Amino acid sequence: MRAPLTSVSPLLTPLRDDLGLGDTAVGVLTSLPVLCLGLFAFAARRLQRRWSGRTLLVLSLLVLALGGLIRSDSSAAALFVGTVLVAAPIGIANVLIPGLIKRRFPRSVPRVSALYSGALTLGAAGAPAVAVPLAQATGSSWRLPLLLLAVPVALVTVAVVLRAVDREPPEPTGEARRVRLWGSPLAWQVTVIFGA
Repeated sequence: MRAPLTSVSPLLTPLRDDLGLGDTAVGVLTSLPVLCLGLFAFAARRLQRRWSGRTLLVLSLLVLALGGLIRSDSSAAALFVGTVLVAAPIGIANVLIPGLIKRRFPRSVPRVSALYSGALTLGAAGAPAVAVPLAQATGSSWRLPLLLLAVPVALVTVAVVLRAVDREPPEPTGEARRVRLWGSPLAWQVTVIFGA
């Protein structure tokens, strides 16, 4: 879930040269994922009122794969649109996956959460490490590496989610309890930790 975002930075020079992007465009390109992660995290709960979390997660990951395809096109417009389509579903998935872990693995939430966090970190660190060697191996300056680091990740994750859905207990029904986040000490602690 991080590889499609972190794989861009080591490929910025060939990407910039190929598309003729200026400093402002590169700044916008590298800021779009952060903005999408924040904005679509808020949208995830609203979208979950319309679809189940599992359905929304699978749709999000399919949109991520589509964004990876679009982003590897040869135009700057496709790069920016594809970047939004890659980052927005990740923002949604960031909200949904912890709930999926709690429902699917209620007795081992800390262990599975640690595995998930480790996978996020490995993907975030691994993608930039392999992006340039992948570009050299494929003879593509930036398009094919970005495609290979987004589409397969999304499709494999969809397969894992669909497998987990088969065995997952149904989502709880009934009236959800409203929580006032502004007054929650735990919410502020998590915000400070992630903000730091």
